[in-house]
Amino acid sequence: MFAVDPNQFSKMESNAFERGGYLSGHRKTMDLLSKNGPLTPSGQTLKEAVEVIRAQIGVAMKPENVQTIIWLHPEARVLLSFYGARDIEASALLLDAVANYLAGTRWPQVKDEVDLSAFVKNLRVAARFMGFETIEEK
Repeated sequence: MFAVDPNQFSKMESNAFERGGYLSGHRKTMDLLSKNGPLTPSGQTLKEAVEVIRAQIGVAMKPENVQTIIWLHPEARVLLSFYGARDIEASALLLDAVANYLAGTRWPQVKDEVDLSAFVKNLRVAARFMGFETIEEK
């Protein structure tokens, strides 16, 4: 789930808390999650999620593995249910959930200035440690 850095939050101007500011978006997300918490993605969406994980990380998962992971990450689960695995925001939350599940980290953002190849390499090692097969690199 997205969280604002505490340092950044403490420096927000008061207008960030008014209608249309930061909290408006946060409230909209929390309302969506509260009203749709029990949603589960369709079998087709779970298969698409498996393909996203395979393409981005090179980890072989089954739909039931994805279902377990996203059950622990309700925002990813709800957005995948609504928009599918090919949606940019939903797939980003899916990759966050997978990184968290496999290695206790999150998927890198541009601001992180992370070597994505090195990150994925280590995530693949974590996946093997967690019992998943990885796809051979081409």
